[in-house]
Amino acid sequence: MSWKVTVDDLTYGYQWDETGRGRDLTWKEATVWQPGPGSGTLFLVCNSTLPEVRLWLRQDSGIDFATVNIMLNDDDRPRLVRGPEGTLVILRGMNDDSKSSDTPMIPIKIWVDKNRVIALRGARVLAFRDVLADLRELGEIPSSTVDLLHHIISKVIFRMESLVTTLISDLDQLESRILSTRTNMPMLRSFHSEVVRLRKRVITVRSHLVPMGALASAFLRQRGKWMETRQRRLIAEEFERLHDYLEALGMVRERSSLLEDEIHAMEASQMDRNIYVLTFLTGVFVPMNLIPSMLGSNIGGIYGATDPDAFEYLIFVELLIFAVGLFFFMRHVRKLSVTS
Repeated sequence: MSWKVTVDDLTYGYQWDETGRGRDLTWKEATVWQPGPGSGTLFLVCNSTLPEVRLWLRQDSGIDFATVNIMLNDDDRPRLVRGPEGTLVILRGMNDDSKSSDTPMIPIKIWVDKNRVIALRGARVLAFRDVLADLRELGEIPSSTVDLLHHIISKVIFRMESLVTTLISDLDQLESRILSTRTNMPMLRSFHSEVVRLRKRVITVRSHLVPMGALASAFLRQRGKWMETRQRRLIAEEFERLHDYLEALGMVRERSSLLEDEIHAMEASQMDRNIYVLTFLTGVFVPMNLIPSMLGSNIGGIYGATDPDAFEYLIFVELLIFAVGLFFFMRHVRKLSVTS
């Protein structure tokens, strides 16, 4: 069975009857579909940015005006909105472009009533591709629209696991690279920027998942003749899985903070070493410069002015000062090496 793309490759439909037989729908077939005996159940995924979709939702979808406004506006906070004939579920799903780090999650708005599931999004979502594959290729036909909603939510949350795993893997690799370049200051500065970007990604993802975690209690409070208690509990259990992801993201955020502190400590340690070297050079060369400066004063009574061997004595004293300073410097460096 082919995937029939109609308005564009972001809008498609699927319909099945009580016997479990399903078929793809064109955009025209989906928009004229009406509930009734033998009409079965409709699953429609739409691109919310298309004028045709927005016009159909407002004029011919049969969804109440207030709910349609919520579906089409820019307020995409995860929540439940109960309408006269159904429920609107607003979620966040994984972007189909898995390489996109700026927008890893995009809003999904799903209208569910007794006979229809209508989903809106502005870009491809991995979960919908999984659900369509189950419907069309595996023949996993849900018994009701609520069961289909449960299936969609389970796929949305399952896809988030890969994002969390990627963030953990990125942090592990970054930590390994940092520990292997402890004394390379330019590299440490670049690693610091990477750690900051990683923390921002974690904060962004958590900001999307935290409101979704609250939907578990919202579904348990949901009431409707077409939504059974068993179905509400199953959906709530799916959202409970988000708490594991939130804990993992919290650990990533804490580890990134500790890693950032470690980078600062490495930079401070390297800076201390550089300052110590400058201090040693100052402590050695200041006396070495002081003695020739005093001997070079244009006044009477300068020691060694008439001694033909005075220059050799001066060179010997300078080398002695340098050797003593170098001895104490190397001994301190060895102590630092042992302690570090």
